Amino acid sequence: SPVGEDAAGYLLLDHWRKENIDIQSLKQDADIDTSINVGLVTDDGERTFVTNRNGCLWKLNINDVDFDRFSQVRLLSLASIFNSPLLDGRGLTANLTPATGRSVDCGAG
Repeated sequence: SPVGEDAAGYLLLDHWRKENIDIQSLKQDADIDTSINVGLVTDDGERTFVTNRNGCLWKLNINDVDFDRFSQVRLLSLASIFNSPLLDGRGLTANLTPATGRSVDCGAG
């Protein structure tokens, strides 16, 4: 997944390095912004999310994902990946299943 060459991107990279999180497959891209999502909750519990549509979440596509590394990981977090308009369940399922060596269902139905 790419992050932008912006303050948020550098902040995240610095944090992940300090926490010894493997970011080997992560790329920086000067043409996108690092996604920042803000959740707003009203008194009655209604939630609204504000996001930048030029953010990396909106630009992530199947070619950005290093599927070869998936079989090497102990933990894989795909937070918000299903909100990415350029990724669909069929593409994810087709790539995740062989990459992990396990059956994976990404809602391709």
